[in-house]
Amino acid sequence: MDRIPVSVAIMARNEAAALNGVIARLLVAGFRPEEITLMDDCSNDHPGEIAAQHKVRFLTSPVPLGLSRLLRRSLQDALERGFAYHITMDGDGQHAPEYVPGIVEALEAGADMVVSSRYGPDSDCSVEPLEEINSGNIQTTAAVERVTGLGLTDPLCGLRGYRREVMEFLLAQEFVTDTCADPHGFVLESLLRVWHHGGFRIVELPHPAIYNGGGKIATLYQDSFLEQRLERSLMHARHLLLVMRALGLKFQQTPSNG
Repeated sequence: MDRIPVSVAIMARNEAAALNGVIARLLVAGFRPEEITLMDDCSNDHPGEIAAQHKVRFLTSPVPLGLSRLLRRSLQDALERGFAYHITMDGDGQHAPEYVPGIVEALEAGADMVVSSRYGPDSDCSVEPLEEINSGNIQTTAAVERVTGLGLTDPLCGLRGYRREVMEFLLAQEFVTDTCADPHGFVLESLLRVWHHGGFRIVELPHPAIYNGGGKIATLYQDSFLEQRLERSLMHARHLLLVMRALGLKFQQTPSNG
């Protein structure tokens, strides 16, 4: 194998229905079992048996940590094991393992942080009706653009790559979204903190919009879960405002058409 070793961490809480396929496809994509870690957040559907079947690493918690703390635990684990690059992905099937090698290539080419996008101009957005499914993400993306001007099209996607220096930087931060009752603030806050640092290069890569991955994601975007999606939109807005206040950020003025 020509590339350097890479840590790939799969986040999961009761996602056994999709995990087998996710891990198997990572192995087919060329990652070794010892490079793959299943990060379990106190699941009750026996994910350890799936990890053992594929001979990948398995880290679990006796109590629920929430996604933010689970992600940070994966960064700490990658650093302790000496990896220069680290990939995080969800275990529900919405992140395609076949796209992970492209993230590694971007890191090798000089990116410090790689963010995948399900809604960019080169992404497969054939899922219908995308606008209805993605309404909350559209609003958050527009707000993040007003703050950063980065041109990102999907600041909430959890399929990401990190260079070691970025991992060290993030683990040294105090995350204000930890004060929220919900456990999902790391994804947005980490992006804004890396951007605010000013010394890191952030790259966005296309990824298909997958809403039928076989895990819980397959049901979240059904009509019966509209209320939960609206709650998520409010959650992301709350996270954004908290981080903006903590870092002293403001919305940039939009150009006047007059």
